[in-house]
Amino acid sequence: MILRVFIVEDEEMIRKGLVHTINWAGMGCLVVGSAADGRSGLSSILQKRPDVVITDIRMPEMDGLEMLERALAVYSFRIILLTSYADFDYARRAISLRACDYLLKPLDEEKLASLMSRIHSEEETAKQMRRLMPLLNGTCKSASLMMEEIREAIEAGRYKEYKEEKLRRMAEGE
Repeated sequence: MILRVFIVEDEEMIRKGLVHTINWAGMGCLVVGSAADGRSGLSSILQKRPDVVITDIRMPEMDGLEMLERALAVYSFRIILLTSYADFDYARRAISLRACDYLLKPLDEEKLASLMSRIHSEEETAKQMRRLMPLLNGTCKSASLMMEEIREAIEAGRYKEYKEEKLRRMAEGE
């Protein structure tokens, strides 16, 4: 599974460095685009629908947190905040947005690689859960129906017969 990454950073040198110097393919990622401010970032995020958005917080036009809040109102994605500010207020807002992490500039590529590996694992688990949910829902419905049958058999005073009938059916492969 390739994670699609979008980068929003107002400092051109940092943005281009993130896009072009990091070994994204080695992390199982593909950069699908970048933007220099929150307003154009929001538009591109909604259009490209990346799996992960890496964004600065303080930017012109619209800050990164507002951009994320607006995009998250439309669809869900992973968030990595990148900033020069070790400000608790930003960290608290990042937590409220369910950010995966809050990285300080200059970026530590090893930490980013470790974080992307964790996101890959979480996404694989989520993907497997989405595949299993229909089966689990069917099993839950079957269990619910069986519990109702058992309750009715007990209330009617025929639980012993019900149990014997179920065991007979199981033995016959029904």
